[in-house]
Amino acid sequence: NLYYIIDKNGDSRVFKMNRAQFVVYSKLFEHWRLIILKSRQQGISTLFLITYFDDVLFRSNLNCGLMAQDREAASTLLERVKFTWDNLNEEVKALLGRKQTKDNASEFGFNNGSTLYIRTSFRSGTLHRLHISELGKIANKFPEKAKETKTGTLQAIAPGNYAVVESTAEGENMFRHMWKAAKECEAMGRYAGKDFMPVFLSWLDDPDCVEFEDQPISQEHADYFATVEQETGRKLTQAQKNFWIVQERELEGDIHQEYPPTPEEAFAA
Repeated sequence: NLYYIIDKNGDSRVFKMNRAQFVVYSKLFEHWRLIILKSRQQGISTLFLITYFDDVLFRSNLNCGLMAQDREAASTLLERVKFTWDNLNEEVKALLGRKQTKDNASEFGFNNGSTLYIRTSFRSGTLHRLHISELGKIANKFPEKAKETKTGTLQAIAPGNYAVVESTAEGENMFRHMWKAAKECEAMGRYAGKDFMPVFLSWLDDPDCVEFEDQPISQEHADYFATVEQETGRKLTQAQKNFWIVQERELEGDIHQEYPPTPEEAFAA
Protein backbone atom coordinates (compact mmCIF):
# COMPACT_ATOMS: atom_id res chain seq x y z
CA ASN A 1 0.00 0.00 0.00
CA LEU A 2 3.04 2.33 0.10
CA TYR A 3 4.93 2.21 -3.18
CA TYR A 4 3.97 3.31 -6.66
CA ILE A 5 5.48 1.95 -9.87
CA ILE A 6 5.01 2.36 -13.60
CA ASP A 7 3.75 -0.97 -14.90
CA LYS A 8 4.43 -2.60 -18.28
CA ASN A 9 1.45 -0.73 -19.75
CA GLY A 10 2.89 2.63 -18.71
CA ASP A 11 0.34 3.17 -15.95
CA SER A 12 1.12 4.41 -12.44
CA ARG A 13 -0.20 2.04 -9.79
CA VAL A 14 0.46 0.72 -6.30
CA PHE A 15 2.95 -2.14 -6.38
CA LYS A 16 1.35 -5.54 -5.83
CA MET A 17 3.31 -8.74 -6.35
CA ASN A 18 2.48 -10.84 -9.38
CA ARG A 19 2.80 -14.63 -9.23
CA ALA A 20 6.49 -14.76 -10.25
CA GLN A 21 7.43 -12.03 -7.76
CA PHE A 22 5.58 -13.83 -4.97
CA VAL A 23 7.34 -17.12 -5.77
CA VAL A 24 10.77 -15.46 -5.70
CA TYR A 25 10.06 -13.47 -2.53
CA SER A 26 8.87 -16.60 -0.73
CA LYS A 27 12.09 -18.40 -1.67
CA LEU A 28 14.07 -15.80 0.31
CA PHE A 29 12.55 -17.30 3.46
CA GLU A 30 14.23 -20.59 2.55
CA HIS A 31 17.66 -19.30 1.52
CA TRP A 32 19.23 -15.85 1.22
CA ARG A 33 21.01 -16.46 -2.11
CA LEU A 34 18.95 -17.08 -5.22
CA ILE A 35 19.83 -17.58 -8.87
CA ILE A 36 16.81 -17.08 -11.11
CA LEU A 37 16.47 -18.37 -14.66
CA LYS A 38 13.43 -16.76 -16.19
CA SER A 39 11.37 -15.94 -19.24
CA ARG A 40 10.93 -12.32 -20.23
CA GLN A 41 8.96 -9.62 -18.41
CA GLN A 42 8.45 -11.36 -15.07
CA GLY A 43 9.06 -8.18 -13.03
CA ILE A 44 11.93 -9.48 -10.90
CA SER A 45 13.98 -6.29 -11.16
CA THR A 46 10.93 -4.33 -10.02
CA LEU A 47 10.45 -6.68 -7.07
CA PHE A 48 13.96 -6.07 -5.75
CA LEU A 49 13.90 -2.37 -6.53
CA ILE A 50 10.85 -2.06 -4.25
CA THR A 51 12.15 -4.56 -1.67
CA TYR A 52 15.53 -2.86 -1.31
CA PHE A 53 13.97 0.61 -1.40
CA ASP A 54 11.79 -0.47 1.51
CA ASP A 55 14.88 -1.77 3.33
CA VAL A 56 16.89 1.46 3.04
CA LEU A 57 13.84 3.57 3.88
CA PHE A 58 13.06 1.78 7.16
CA ARG A 59 16.46 0.46 8.25
CA SER A 60 19.55 2.47 9.20
CA ASN A 61 23.09 2.08 7.85
CA LEU A 62 22.13 -0.40 5.15
CA ASN A 63 23.83 -0.55 1.75
CA CYS A 64 21.85 -2.16 -1.07
CA GLY A 65 23.03 -2.61 -4.64
CA LEU A 66 21.14 -2.94 -7.92
CA MET A 67 23.45 -4.00 -10.75
CA ALA A 68 22.22 -3.35 -14.29
CA GLN A 69 23.52 -4.73 -17.57
CA ASP A 70 24.51 -1.32 -19.00
CA ARG A 71 24.31 2.42 -18.35
CA GLU A 72 20.96 2.81 -20.05
CA ALA A 73 19.43 0.10 -17.87
CA ALA A 74 21.05 1.64 -14.76
CA SER A 75 19.65 5.05 -15.64
CA THR A 76 16.18 3.53 -16.04
CA LEU A 77 16.46 1.87 -12.62
CA LEU A 78 17.47 5.16 -11.03
CA GLU A 79 14.49 6.96 -12.56
CA ARG A 80 12.20 4.25 -11.20
CA VAL A 81 13.69 4.66 -7.72
CA LYS A 82 13.13 8.42 -7.90
CA PHE A 83 9.56 7.86 -9.04
CA THR A 84 8.89 5.60 -6.06
CA TRP A 85 10.32 8.18 -3.65
CA ASP A 86 8.53 11.13 -5.25
CA ASN A 87 5.20 9.30 -5.04
CA LEU A 88 5.62 8.13 -1.46
CA ASN A 89 3.00 9.62 0.85
CA GLU A 90 4.37 12.78 2.49
CA GLU A 91 2.88 11.77 5.84
CA VAL A 92 4.93 8.57 5.76
CA LYS A 93 8.08 10.57 5.05
CA ALA A 94 7.25 12.89 7.96
CA LEU A 95 6.46 10.00 10.31
CA LEU A 96 9.85 8.44 9.59
CA GLY A 97 11.62 11.80 9.55
CA ARG A 98 13.12 10.63 6.29
CA LYS A 99 14.92 13.00 3.95
CA GLN A 100 16.96 12.42 0.86
CA THR A 101 20.71 13.04 1.23
CA LYS A 102 22.12 11.47 -1.95
CA ASP A 103 20.78 11.72 -5.47
CA ASN A 104 23.23 11.25 -8.31
CA ALA A 105 23.82 8.93 -11.25
CA SER A 106 24.65 5.92 -9.07
CA GLU A 107 23.36 6.52 -5.51
CA PHE A 108 20.11 7.27 -3.74
CA GLY A 109 20.54 7.80 -0.01
CA PHE A 110 18.63 8.88 3.09
CA ASN A 111 19.39 10.62 6.36
CA ASN A 112 19.30 7.30 8.24
CA GLY A 113 22.68 6.42 6.72
CA SER A 114 21.24 3.91 4.24
CA THR A 115 21.97 4.01 0.51
CA LEU A 116 20.63 2.30 -2.59
CA TYR A 117 23.40 2.00 -5.20
CA ILE A 118 22.55 1.61 -8.89
CA ARG A 119 25.60 0.60 -10.94
CA THR A 120 26.79 -1.46 -13.88
CA SER A 121 29.45 -3.21 -11.77
CA PHE A 122 30.40 -3.76 -8.14
CA ARG A 123 34.06 -4.56 -7.61
CA SER A 124 34.29 -4.42 -3.85
CA GLY A 125 32.90 -2.60 -0.83
CA THR A 126 30.37 -3.52 1.80
CA LEU A 127 26.88 -4.34 0.60
CA HIS A 128 24.13 -5.89 2.68
CA ARG A 129 21.86 -6.57 -0.30
CA LEU A 130 22.65 -7.19 -3.97
CA HIS A 131 20.52 -7.84 -7.02
CA ILE A 132 22.17 -8.51 -10.39
CA SER A 133 19.91 -8.18 -13.40
CA GLU A 134 20.61 -10.07 -16.66
CA LEU A 135 23.91 -11.61 -15.59
CA GLY A 136 23.86 -13.76 -18.73
CA LYS A 137 24.02 -10.67 -20.94
CA ILE A 138 26.65 -9.06 -18.69
CA ALA A 139 28.77 -12.22 -18.77
CA ASN A 140 28.67 -12.26 -22.58
CA LYS A 141 29.26 -8.55 -23.21
CA PHE A 142 31.38 -7.60 -20.19
CA PRO A 143 32.96 -10.80 -18.80
CA GLU A 144 35.44 -8.90 -16.62
CA LYS A 145 32.63 -6.98 -14.90
CA ALA A 146 30.81 -10.22 -14.21
CA LYS A 147 33.95 -11.88 -12.88
CA GLU A 148 34.84 -8.90 -10.65
CA THR A 149 31.38 -8.93 -9.11
CA LYS A 150 31.53 -12.67 -8.49
CA THR A 151 35.03 -12.66 -6.99
CA GLY A 152 34.63 -9.32 -5.19
CA THR A 153 31.24 -8.08 -4.05
CA LEU A 154 29.49 -11.45 -3.77
CA GLN A 155 32.29 -12.70 -1.54
CA ALA A 156 31.90 -9.69 0.75
CA ILE A 157 28.18 -10.18 1.41
CA ALA A 158 27.78 -11.93 4.74
CA PRO A 159 25.57 -15.02 5.11
CA GLY A 160 21.99 -13.99 5.88
CA ASN A 161 22.13 -10.94 3.61
CA TYR A 162 20.28 -11.21 0.31
CA ALA A 163 22.18 -11.77 -2.93
CA VAL A 164 20.08 -12.45 -6.00
CA VAL A 165 21.20 -13.14 -9.57
CA GLU A 166 18.63 -13.27 -12.36
CA SER A 167 18.75 -13.58 -16.13
CA THR A 168 17.31 -15.08 -19.22
CA ALA A 169 19.59 -17.79 -20.62
CA GLU A 170 22.39 -16.48 -22.82
CA GLY A 171 24.29 -19.61 -23.75
CA GLU A 172 27.38 -21.10 -22.14
CA ASN A 173 28.83 -18.48 -19.79
CA MET A 174 29.29 -17.65 -16.09
CA PHE A 175 25.55 -17.50 -15.46
CA ARG A 176 25.13 -20.98 -16.94
CA HIS A 177 27.93 -22.34 -14.74
CA MET A 178 26.41 -20.77 -11.62
CA TRP A 179 23.01 -22.25 -12.51
CA LYS A 180 24.52 -25.73 -12.92
CA ALA A 181 26.27 -25.44 -9.53
CA ALA A 182 23.01 -24.37 -7.89
CA LYS A 183 21.15 -27.32 -9.42
CA GLU A 184 23.80 -29.67 -8.02
CA CYS A 185 23.19 -28.22 -4.54
CA GLU A 186 19.45 -28.64 -5.06
CA ALA A 187 19.99 -32.30 -5.98
CA MET A 188 21.94 -32.81 -2.75
CA GLY A 189 19.15 -31.09 -0.79
CA ARG A 190 21.36 -28.65 1.09
CA TYR A 191 22.97 -25.24 0.61
CA ALA A 192 26.06 -23.78 2.25
CA GLY A 193 26.17 -20.08 3.07
CA LYS A 194 27.73 -19.10 -0.26
CA ASP A 195 25.61 -21.42 -2.40
CA PHE A 196 22.73 -20.24 -4.57
CA MET A 197 19.26 -21.77 -4.62
CA PRO A 198 17.93 -22.15 -8.20
CA VAL A 199 14.52 -20.74 -9.14
CA PHE A 200 13.09 -21.28 -12.62
CA LEU A 201 10.29 -19.02 -13.87
CA SER A 202 8.62 -20.57 -16.91
CA TRP A 203 6.49 -18.59 -19.32
CA LEU A 204 3.82 -21.24 -18.73
CA ASP A 205 3.26 -19.76 -15.26
CA ASP A 206 2.94 -16.19 -16.52
CA PRO A 207 -0.76 -15.25 -16.79
CA ASP A 208 0.16 -12.50 -19.27
CA CYS A 209 1.52 -15.02 -21.78
CA VAL A 210 -1.77 -15.60 -23.57
CA GLU A 211 -3.25 -14.62 -26.91
CA PHE A 212 -6.97 -15.01 -27.56
CA GLU A 213 -6.83 -14.61 -31.34
CA ASP A 214 -6.64 -18.22 -32.54
CA GLN A 215 -3.61 -19.07 -34.67
CA PRO A 216 -3.19 -21.87 -37.21
CA ILE A 217 -1.19 -24.75 -35.71
CA SER A 218 1.21 -26.47 -38.07
CA GLN A 219 2.39 -30.04 -37.60
CA GLU A 220 5.73 -28.67 -36.41
CA HIS A 221 3.96 -26.56 -33.79
CA ALA A 222 1.78 -29.48 -32.72
CA ASP A 223 4.84 -31.71 -32.28
CA TYR A 224 6.60 -29.05 -30.22
CA PHE A 225 3.59 -28.49 -27.96
CA ALA A 226 3.26 -32.24 -27.44
CA THR A 227 6.93 -32.40 -26.39
CA VAL A 228 6.48 -29.50 -23.96
CA GLU A 229 3.42 -31.13 -22.41
CA GLN A 230 5.28 -34.41 -22.02
CA GLU A 231 8.36 -32.78 -20.46
CA THR A 232 6.45 -30.50 -18.08
CA GLY A 233 3.48 -32.73 -17.30
CA ARG A 234 1.15 -29.85 -18.10
CA LYS A 235 -1.60 -29.26 -20.62
CA LEU A 236 -1.19 -26.09 -22.68
CA THR A 237 -4.29 -24.02 -23.25
CA GLN A 238 -5.26 -22.78 -26.68
CA ALA A 239 -4.48 -19.22 -25.55
CA GLN A 240 -0.95 -20.27 -24.55
CA LYS A 241 -0.40 -22.00 -27.88
CA ASN A 242 -1.62 -18.86 -29.68
CA PHE A 243 0.82 -16.75 -27.66
CA TRP A 244 3.78 -18.99 -28.44
CA ILE A 245 3.02 -19.06 -32.18
CA VAL A 246 2.76 -15.25 -32.34
CA GLN A 247 6.00 -14.81 -30.39
CA GLU A 248 7.80 -17.42 -32.47
CA ARG A 249 6.78 -15.57 -35.63
CA GLU A 250 8.54 -12.47 -34.29
CA LEU A 251 11.48 -13.97 -32.38
CA GLU A 252 12.09 -17.03 -34.56
CA GLY A 253 14.72 -19.28 -32.93
CA ASP A 254 15.31 -16.89 -30.03
CA ILE A 255 11.92 -17.77 -28.57
CA HIS A 256 13.41 -20.86 -26.90
CA GLN A 257 15.76 -18.61 -24.95
CA GLU A 258 13.31 -15.80 -24.24
CA TYR A 259 10.27 -17.95 -23.41
CA PRO A 260 11.53 -21.33 -22.21
CA PRO A 261 9.15 -23.90 -20.71
CA THR A 262 12.10 -25.76 -19.11
CA PRO A 263 15.65 -24.80 -18.05
CA GLU A 264 17.06 -27.37 -20.45
CA GLU A 265 15.39 -25.71 -23.44
CA ALA A 266 16.53 -22.27 -22.32
CA PHE A 267 20.21 -23.21 -22.41
CA ALA A 268 19.95 -25.59 -25.36
CA ALA A 269 18.77 -22.63 -27.45
